[in-house]
Amino acid sequence: MPVASTRSAPSGLRPLVGMERAVIGTPCAASWKGDMGQVQTMASGIQGSPDMYAERGPTASVNFITYHDGFTLADLVAYSEKHNLANGEDNRDGANDNNSWNWGVEGPTDDPEINALRRRIMKNAIAILLVSQGVPMLLMGDEMAHTKQGNNNHLRPGQRAEPA
Repeated sequence: MPVASTRSAPSGLRPLVGMERAVIGTPCAASWKGDMGQVQTMASGIQGSPDMYAERGPTASVNFITYHDGFTLADLVAYSEKHNLANGEDNRDGANDNNSWNWGVEGPTDDPEINALRRRIMKNAIAILLVSQGVPMLLMGDEMAHTKQGNNNHLRPGQRAEPA
């Protein structure tokens, strides 16, 4: 299993943002689930990925936890599986490996202990992102625990976004 996913910014943005890398999100989420071997990758991400950007400095690293084409932060701690049935593709669309964990209950719960744990994990993730060297990229709504109800592919190809 890869410990960090690397994505290039869209070609028109490359000069502005450099390279985006889930150096915070992927290792954090994997370590929360109990996956071993994440400390070194996470430490590198917190330092601005000097293994990748030594010559360019830490501002070349755009760090993020979640990305627009996957789970939100709230979904990352509430769903172990994607829930894309509403997309009409029998849940075949979207990534199957989200490095997510539901902490005992899939989706929303009234259990105060699970909800407290989920909130603490989300706060810790945002804190790690904000104190890390590099440029932080926070998915809009993650700071308010926005959810897509476990749908990690909310805008399928050919589907139009409608205003709220």
